[in-house]
Amino acid sequence: MRPLPRLLAFTDDAICARDDFPIRVAAILSAGSAVAVVVRAPAASADLRRRYLERVRALARPTEAATIVAGDPALGRLVGVQGVQLEGAGPGPRAARDLLGPGWIGVAVGSPEDADRAAAEGADYLVADRGPGVDWLRAVVARGTPVFAAGCLDRDEVSAVAAAGVWGIAVTEAIWTAVDPARAVVELLGALPNLE
Repeated sequence: MRPLPRLLAFTDDAICARDDFPIRVAAILSAGSAVAVVVRAPAASADLRRRYLERVRALARPTEAATIVAGDPALGRLVGVQGVQLEGAGPGPRAARDLLGPGWIGVAVGSPEDADRAAAEGADYLVADRGPGVDWLRAVVARGTPVFAAGCLDRDEVSAVAAAGVWGIAVTEAIWTAVDPARAVVELLGALPNLE
């Protein structure tokens, strides 16, 4: 399997519906394997979510960037994505693995205990909100599964969470609303330490 990306670019329904969505996706994915677009559009129909995923997947192939589906591993398998992001209700990591096949299983966690459960069920990475602070992130990182800090808006915030030992960051507004999404991605990635 390819290396885990360092930046997860989460969409939402409004982002996916924008006229310039394909242009912004292409700009973000120009960072190559360091990024993944997580297609999350909970209000969209299954057919529309599939079309969003197919569009992102087609744009990701030339740069070898990754596409991740939010919450629907069966749809992810159909489209051929590299992973599934699980949040709240729905299948757990084991069931998602059976439905997706090869690929990453990510889980959003709200406590160190959630992190323990997700890791025990086979999660490949965790997404934890940076809001509670660096000590909280350190506690999740200490569980041993790669952690993405969610909600970073600029280089300073990325530098702060990097001190907690996170693998990467999960962002939405910081890049999708940027005047130059490709530059925003490069700047945010530049604030992460090089990891072996």
